[in-house]
Amino acid sequence: MKLIEIAQISRLHGFKGSVVAHTDSGKESALGYLSLIYLGSTPENSTPYQIITSSWMPKGWKLELATVNTEVLAKALVGQRVFALRNELLELNQNEYYVSDLIGLRAFELETQKEIGVFISLNESPGPTELKSSSWVFSSSTGEISVPAIKKFIHSVDLAEKKIWLKNLKELQ
Repeated sequence: MKLIEIAQISRLHGFKGSVVAHTDSGKESALGYLSLIYLGSTPENSTPYQIITSSWMPKGWKLELATVNTEVLAKALVGQRVFALRNELLELNQNEYYVSDLIGLRAFELETQKEIGVFISLNESPGPTELKSSSWVFSSSTGEISVPAIKKFIHSVDLAEKKIWLKNLKELQ
């Protein structure tokens, strides 16, 4: 069972136990179709919750959960991370990836075939969506390497071979 993080409970909604989950995917989030989520600080320490209803609001997803029917129970969930089963998430479009699928993949420079490092995280700059920028972070023998997450530097990802091909890295030096 592979759980991946999709959101975080940010606040209460009303007094009857509803909560609001914040997600970077906005109204395209899996919270619009999932019936079961897991809440906790880590996937290993999470608890399953059945979603009764979910509805998109401009500041996040309003969730009504089956066993959360009081303000006290809902308040205990604020700050918890929201996880979903990987196999229940929709398949993504070409050249879109779940970060959890990239973690641990080895990165190589396309021009030299030299191994660069191992993917460890995605960093996103704060701010409005239209101003955000992302970078892929790799662990290498010389430390961490951050590569802008754009076609100019990310050539391709081969999930079957567990490889990421990077290009134009000299421009980052």
